[in-house]
Amino acid sequence: MNYQLHWEIVRALRIPDIPPDIGDRLCRFGLDEWMGGLPWLRRSGLELPFWDRLKASGAEQVLPPRVRSCIERDAAHNRQRLAAMREEFRFLINLLDKSRHTYAVLKGFALVPDYCPDPTLRNQYDFDVLVRVDDLPSTDADLRSAGFIRKRADLTSHPAVYYYGDRKPHLPSKLDGIF
Repeated sequence: MNYQLHWEIVRALRIPDIPPDIGDRLCRFGLDEWMGGLPWLRRSGLELPFWDRLKASGAEQVLPPRVRSCIERDAAHNRQRLAAMREEFRFLINLLDKSRHTYAVLKGFALVPDYCPDPTLRNQYDFDVLVRVDDLPSTDADLRSAGFIRKRADLTSHPAVYYYGDRKPHLPSKLDGIF
């Protein structure tokens, strides 16, 4: 783990404009250091914002070609995954609207564009929707009739976690599965 590389990545993200010397600073690190740093970059959630910042400044060429390829692949996978999540989110919100349930969307897509102007730059894995406890039985029935499956069958366990169809919630077994 190269803490100097981590520091340079965070430095590139923490100020409004990418530092003018970022190319010189990032070129100091070799392929092995970058490949060793990719797992941290993925887990930290900084990979895609960092890549976006580099591309916006025209500095992406400072990364070794193999690293650029890995990050581009992750960005493409995340865009595909988010497109599918957006469709599922729309389906869920339409269902809740039609059922006239009172709800609030927390985090995730609710943060766009105020906190995160581009949702494809975030790691997002689920939707957080708050419903009134009194509405839970009817919301549960509506979700189940639409194909959602509750992780725990009893209505007393909180939070109520649902998944759609055969896509059971799970953590990726490998970092490549994050996107």
